[in-house]
Amino acid sequence: MKKQVEMRLADAIEKETPDVLPRILQAVAEKGETREPAPQYEAPVVRHTTNLRALRAWVVAAAAVLVLTLGGMYTYQNLTPDSSVALDVNPSILLTVNRRERVLSVTPQNADAEVVLDGMDLKNVDLDVAVNALIGSMLTHGYISELANSVLISVENSDPAKATQLQEHLAQRVGELLRANNLDGSVLSQTVTEDASVQALAEQYGISEGKASLIQKLVALDATLTAENLAKLQVNDIKLLIEARQETPAGVSSEGTASSAAYLGTDVVKEIALADAGLSAAATTFYEVSLDTDDGQMVYELEFVSAGTEYEYEIDATTGAILQKEQKGNNIKVQAPAASAAPATATTAPASTPAVTAVSSLIGLEAAKDIALKDAGLSASEVTFSKAKQDEEDGVQVYELEFRVGKIKYEYEINAVTGAILKAELDD
Repeated sequence: MKKQVEMRLADAIEKETPDVLPRILQAVAEKGETREPAPQYEAPVVRHTTNLRALRAWVVAAAAVLVLTLGGMYTYQNLTPDSSVALDVNPSILLTVNRRERVLSVTPQNADAEVVLDGMDLKNVDLDVAVNALIGSMLTHGYISELANSVLISVENSDPAKATQLQEHLAQRVGELLRANNLDGSVLSQTVTEDASVQALAEQYGISEGKASLIQKLVALDATLTAENLAKLQVNDIKLLIEARQETPAGVSSEGTASSAAYLGTDVVKEIALADAGLSAAATTFYEVSLDTDDGQMVYELEFVSAGTEYEYEIDATTGAILQKEQKGNNIKVQAPAASAAPATATTAPASTPAVTAVSSLIGLEAAKDIALKDAGLSASEVTFSKAKQDEEDGVQVYELEFRVGKIKYEYEINAVTGAILKAELDD
C-alpha cells in the first residue's frame, strides 16, 4: 500500500513539475549577463536535475507519511472503540463509542431490547442523542414508568478517570431525561473493567455484564442473596433490595428512590400477617418489614413479637399470598401490653379481620391489568401504564389503573377481590 502511494505521487510530480532551469540560463546568455560559454553550464544543469530528483523523492516520501499519518489519526479518532456503555432496565442494550463519543455499534442483549430499538439506526449518532432516543423508547413501551423507574448505567474505558467522568455525565443526563418526562426516576451507575468472573456470570444467566457486575457486588455485600435469584429480577427490584439494606455496594453510585408502587406495601402485608396470626396491631411489636427476594420473586419478610412469641412471615409482594410462616416459643421478653390491648385469641378474631381477609385473597395487580386490557381490547405491548396501584374505597379493596395509547387515556377501577370492573373511562 505504501509503495503504491509513493510511486503514484512520484509519477504525478514528474509530470507536473517543469524543468525551467535551462530556459532561465538561455535567457541570461541572450542578454549578455554572462561571459561563460554555454557548455560550461551543462554541469550545473546536471546537478540541478539531481537535486530536483532528490527533492521529488523527498516530497513523495513526505506525502506518503502524511497520508498514512492522517489515515491513522482518522481511524484512531473515528473508527476505534474507546468506551462501552450499557443501559439496563429489563431491556439490556450495549453501545460502543469512539473517542469523539459517537456510536459505533448498538447491540440488543435480550428480547426486550429488540422491542426498544424497534429498527432505530443509531450508528454514528452522538452518544447523548442515542441515550435520549433509547430512554424515550423505554418510556414509550412502558419499560420505565411509575411502577418501575430505575435504570442501571455501566461504563467501561481503559482510562479510569475518563470512565468515571462519562459515568457521572450519563447518570446526570438520564436523570434529567426522566424528570423531563414527569417521572421521579432512580439511577444506578458504575464503572466496570474486563473481568472473567463477571463474563462467566453473565453467560451463565443470560444477562448483561453490567448487571452481572452489580449482582456480584451486591452478593459480596450480603451473603444471604444469591446471583441465581438476583439474575431473575429487573433493575428496579435490585434497587429496592439495595435500599432495604440501606447500603450501596462499593463502586456503585445511586440517585433517587426506586418505585415500590407495583407491590402491596408494608401496611397491607402487616394486616395480612396479623390476621393470619389472630393478633391485633396494638398487641404486637414489629422488628422488620422489608422487601426481599426468594427464587427470583419479590416478597415481604416480616418479624414481630406478641406476648413473648416471635412470628416470622414471608408474603408474596404482589398477590399477598403467605409463602412461609414460623412461630417460635416464648423465649423473647417484650414489654407487656396494656390491659385494654390484650391479644385476640384464635377463636376471637380482631375487628379488622374481615377487611384483611379480603386483602389476603386479592386477584393481584397483573390480573387486574389483564382484565382492564381485555375490556379495552388492547394488548400490554400497545399501552403505557402511568398508574397501577391498590387502594380502598368504602371499605372495598380496589386496583386503580391508568394507561395510554397515543393521546387516548384509559382509567379503570377493578375490585381487588372479585375482579369486577367498577369504573371504566376513556379520555381523548
